[in-house]
Amino acid sequence: MKVRLAIALVVLSFLVVAAGVFYPPVRLFGLVLIGRSPHCSMAQAVASEHHLRQLIDSKDRILAASRLIETDSKGFRLWETPMGRYWIPPNSDYVLPWNLSEQHNKIYGTGEKAVGRGDIVLDCGANVGVYVRESLEAGAKTIVAIEPGPENIECLRRNFPAEIASGKVIVYEKGVWDKEDLLTFYMDPKNPAGDSFVIRLQGDIEKQQMPVTTIDKLVEELKLERVDYIKMDIEGAEQKALAGGRQTIAKFHPRLALSTYHRPDDPEKIPELVRQAWSGYRIECGPCAYANGIIRPDVLFFR
Repeated sequence: MKVRLAIALVVLSFLVVAAGVFYPPVRLFGLVLIGRSPHCSMAQAVASEHHLRQLIDSKDRILAASRLIETDSKGFRLWETPMGRYWIPPNSDYVLPWNLSEQHNKIYGTGEKAVGRGDIVLDCGANVGVYVRESLEAGAKTIVAIEPGPENIECLRRNFPAEIASGKVIVYEKGVWDKEDLLTFYMDPKNPAGDSFVIRLQGDIEKQQMPVTTIDKLVEELKLERVDYIKMDIEGAEQKALAGGRQTIAKFHPRLALSTYHRPDDPEKIPELVRQAWSGYRIECGPCAYANGIIRPDVLFFR
């Protein structure tokens, strides 16, 4: 009898492990039960695998439906995609479909959480302008495309010449931080969307003395009448940028879509910083993802 019970327990243990390996929702469910999803609900945690699969599937469809139109003498490449034409930096062909997939799947929100008609938008980490175009299509009045990367800035100017000329899109060629400064900038030669003042990866190119400023100074410098929406995906500099935008957040209470996956303490620190600026925000968790043994939010919404 004891032998049969032992065999049954071994078989049951094997089945549980196999289910966790081959059926991700079981594994994700288990992670929530053992406290490895402190910010995402059970439903959001279990849905994270489906969310990732949607992103990958959309990326593959976008890539299959896209075609290269031109490569210039500097290596910049013009792609025709289902979501419009984009110039991109050299060696980054597979970054654009992923970024377009994120917009297709609305990772920065829908409805009241998204950009609305007439909004003045700060796009912190504009890259080549995928979210700029999303905001234009949503009817934004003005988009400030904040981007320090030289190659990304070149692409922004090529991708939105008419909108820049009209003043509808403002390309702001600095990073956002908690003070005005000159910092080392780490440029990823294969993924310009990953350029960072904070995160240094193997193979990154160091560019010295790149300018940063604060959101508060930027708003004052551009004489913006208000700020309605801030999207922020700036590769680990989010906490610094929020500290430098406290007056703007306190004055205008803009809706916020903030990436929270770059630093381990982002899901705790970012809400603290936002509420220090204005305590009236409601927080909503966006899509979640599994990484390094924990389920964490990719984006947090504040409104």
